[in-house]
Amino acid sequence: MKISFFTKVKNLNIGSYRIWIYDLCKKLNSINYKSKIIFNLNKIGNEDVLIFGKDIKNPEINFIKKKLNKNCILGAIN
Repeated sequence: MKISFFTKVKNLNIGSYRIWIYDLCKKLNSINYKSKIIFNLNKIGNEDVLIFGKDIKNPEINFIKKKLNKNCILGAIN
């Protein structure tokens, strides 16, 4: 299973990024899931699961959804 997090923010001082993206991505990799953080829209491709950071807004999500495999599961950081 390929799990990706999409955000434009790379700041460990922001709790939602550090805990729900950076730390979770590391943890998933440590238990043998393929997980990565994507900062560039053009790098989104064949994920099984794509989780959006808090900084990604609806218009961008709708655009990204058109590029994804229809079986891709989407999620968002609250």
